[in-house]
Amino acid sequence: MSLRVVKEAARCATPDGSARKGGAYILPARDLIAHHIEVQVEGTQLDGMICLAGCDKTAPGQLMAAARLNIPTILASGGYQASGEWRGRHVDIEDVFLQSTDVAAGRMSVQDLGEMADRAIRSPGVCAGMGTANSMHIVSEALGMMLPGHAPVRAGSAKMLENGRHFISKSISPSPTLRKQHLSA
Repeated sequence: MSLRVVKEAARCATPDGSARKGGAYILPARDLIAHHIEVQVEGTQLDGMICLAGCDKTAPGQLMAAARLNIPTILASGGYQASGEWRGRHVDIEDVFLQSTDVAAGRMSVQDLGEMADRAIRSPGVCAGMGTANSMHIVSEALGMMLPGHAPVRAGSAKMLENGRHFISKSISPSPTLRKQHLSA
């Protein structure tokens, strides 16, 4: 019987909207994620990875690290946020982003925006819109680095829990899946 050791390795995941310099840290943050994963994996001599993909740069950084490390790896989507209703209409985080300009212009109060946000963000997960996070989860699936049918899935849903059970028995390595032409711009 072989010894199996599981190690959780946290890494940075700064959202694009929090960068004070107009998104100047987007690509460096992605590279930092990739390098941090590589240091953790190489330093502890791990044999494989299950990467939980979240916002924006996490999936690209994880794919970069997986390609360079070339060990059995699979990405698991953290899922997207459940949305809700506010004053009789459907709202999600994208609506909150858009309405924040109305607060700046004096057409909406901060209290109303806060109430909208409370209704728009009903669960953990990445932004519900088809932005970088959900797009990269779908790309990861298309590349074969995420199991089919795993993106996009709502965070905490029955489908997400069912998908999680499939990760236990899979061993997917990047080398037969990721090719240089997939990763070059």
